[in-house]
Amino acid sequence: MPDEKRPFRGGRLFTSAQALLEASRCLQCENAPCTQGCPAGINVRGFIEKLRTENFRGALRLIRERNILGEICAWACPVETLCEGRCSSTQINYPIKIAALQQFVCAQEWGATPALPPKAPPKGKKVAVIGAGPAGLACAFRLVALGYEAEVFEAQAKPGGLLSNAIPPDRLPEDVVQREVELIERYGVRLSFDSPLSDKLTLDTIFQRGFAAVFLGIGLGEAISTLVPGSDLAGVVGSLEFLAEARQTGFRVPSAVAVIGGGNTAIDAACTAKSAGARDVYLLYRRSFHEMPAWPRERNLALDAGIHLMVLTAPVRYVGDAQGRVCAVECTHMQLGEPDASGRRRPEPLPHSQFTLPVGLVVEAVGQAVSPEAARFLPGVDFTRDGRIKADADTLMTSRTGVFAGGDLLSGGATVVQAVAEGLRAAEAIARWLDAVERKT
Repeated sequence: MPDEKRPFRGGRLFTSAQALLEASRCLQCENAPCTQGCPAGINVRGFIEKLRTENFRGALRLIRERNILGEICAWACPVETLCEGRCSSTQINYPIKIAALQQFVCAQEWGATPALPPKAPPKGKKVAVIGAGPAGLACAFRLVALGYEAEVFEAQAKPGGLLSNAIPPDRLPEDVVQREVELIERYGVRLSFDSPLSDKLTLDTIFQRGFAAVFLGIGLGEAISTLVPGSDLAGVVGSLEFLAEARQTGFRVPSAVAVIGGGNTAIDAACTAKSAGARDVYLLYRRSFHEMPAWPRERNLALDAGIHLMVLTAPVRYVGDAQGRVCAVECTHMQLGEPDASGRRRPEPLPHSQFTLPVGLVVEAVGQAVSPEAARFLPGVDFTRDGRIKADADTLMTSRTGVFAGGDLLSGGATVVQAVAEGLRAAEAIARWLDAVERKT
């Protein structure tokens, strides 16, 4: 049985009685706007209908058919703007708590035989997947379901990508990631860890080893620097590095921390610094509060945690002490001018508005890109100017035949469920291409 004391978004995991009561509120809409709001296409109406009749296994099977990472997504995705945001019950009272119901259903699988979809007959071909993030895991799982062998090569010692290294455990418990990865392995996906792209693992060597196709799901693992003067000082770190270090035992932060950025990762970094003991955490964002790319729920979490949200504020210089460590951030207030290429009003410095914040740590969270080093091991694959991989919008094939791409390195990093959806779409595209190649031969 699931642990009923485990928190779910500030509450508790539903008991059976609570889940059945919540499921009974579902209107069972014919057009199912909730399903339309799920990038992975989970049959939300269907699984809730089965849940209402206490057919937990049937409900779980419907979730797993479209999203093997269903429990992870129930924790990590902004459901208020996806499935729950489309719920028709909102017009009556408040939306059905779909994420909580999905987590409850997935939790019923703990210790039981997993409800996994059947596999197609073996095709006799194998596909390599580079990266064990959500897109790569979903792609590999779907390929196995379609009858192909799939091996995932992961640079780190554990799977999950940003799921394991960047999302704080209070937003996504580690055992949830581990459990769903184990399901994928039990299904027949082979995972090879500590296998980074290198001279020994390139596209050429992968094809030489007999793989018929390759999916690139390496994600955006390289933090983008602000290039603010002083960014080379000790104590100025990237958000991914900071969040990874925060998982280590004995992690400590100074009493004052500045986080640069306005996205979900910036919020994660700020809240992590606060929970690690920082007295004052300043989040500097150069546009307005309503233009912050962070989800509304994340912004509220930052406010609840006591983060100083300093909008229309930008760093102009990091100041170092005699030992070469950052000790302050020189900032300037901003004002919004004419729209820029993104369609948003361009932030411009407000004259004579500079001030200084004394801090002992600066975390830059202004975005990620594909590591430039990766390009060396991906011969024949073209990249965009901003460091992402070029791929056909319909087929997801890159400039190199037989090499496909998806996930954050194409979308720029939206949601976990979006990465899952792109991994599934890539698997289908790979299967169609391999089938066409076989027919020609």
